[in-house]
Amino acid sequence: IQVNPIIGLKEPFRFRNKAVYQLSQNGKLGLYERGSHRVVPVDDCLVQDERHAQIIKAFRGYLEAFGVSIYHETQRAGMVKHLVIRRSDATRELMVTVVTSKAKLPMTKKLAEMLVEACPEVTSVHQSIQPEHTSKILGDTVKCLYGKAHLVDQIGSLSFQISPLSFFQVNSAQAYHLYQAALEAADLKGTETVFDFYCGTGTLTLFLAQRAKSVYGIELNGAALEDARINASHNQINHAQFIVGSVEEAAPALMEKGVVADVIVLDPPRSGCTAEVLDTLLQMAPRTIVYVSCKPSTLARDLKTLCADGTYHVAYAQPVDMFGHTTGVETVVKLVRG
Repeated sequence: IQVNPIIGLKEPFRFRNKAVYQLSQNGKLGLYERGSHRVVPVDDCLVQDERHAQIIKAFRGYLEAFGVSIYHETQRAGMVKHLVIRRSDATRELMVTVVTSKAKLPMTKKLAEMLVEACPEVTSVHQSIQPEHTSKILGDTVKCLYGKAHLVDQIGSLSFQISPLSFFQVNSAQAYHLYQAALEAADLKGTETVFDFYCGTGTLTLFLAQRAKSVYGIELNGAALEDARINASHNQINHAQFIVGSVEEAAPALMEKGVVADVIVLDPPRSGCTAEVLDTLLQMAPRTIVYVSCKPSTLARDLKTLCADGTYHVAYAQPVDMFGHTTGVETVVKLVRG
């Protein structure tokens, strides 16, 4: 397989636009030690925005000043679970979300005042209520405590509204290169119908729409698709449709209506595709499949299945370094029929 040189980071520091900070019972606020739930105190992190230090300090002050309890994982008691900070690279504005186990967070007006005073670029403060004891960070119920309901960021010529629950690539600069690589692999001429599996909030779907006749984004998360539709409207893209449902059900349903994909793009989770999704891909038999992966091992497994009978072959693989100082890599693979 032809593997092209990795597209690396021009700036390997301060590139992340999102951080999730953890809290411990003894008052530590920081990041988990690798392979554990032990919190390592963090005042600053060199891959995060330098202004996080001001926000962390102010948030610690809020917790101490008003005696706000920290959630205890074992006892399943306490209030605050996580602190999430997001940044718009386009505007440099910041969004702070406090994740709690209960709805009643004390002194929320004072909390917002303390955060904005410490860092005036904080333009919105939210509370996400997550009562469940799971690995899921954010709860579905979100309250805006201060300021704007969302951030606006930009990738290439497209702009995107980002709410607390929105998925958005954590490295905006490299996301542009990733999407450009996918667009190049799709090799669109403006006459094609494109399906985008696992489309999330539609960022890649809208990139594809710039060169396609029509695009269909399929995603199981209905809330993510609401963001996708808003972003399509915001960018005046009216030939993108978004469908709530599983890939293995929604894609064949489109085919039954006579909608045939020339190109299928997919960006599955780290676990890769299920056997049903791979079967669906092979049955639909588009001329080109563009597989975007964040985990090389599951990518290799799925490519083996897709190429097993010789219907498809790998034209090339294009790695993109999204996460500096780690072994993580995103990869765009172009598969061609015949």
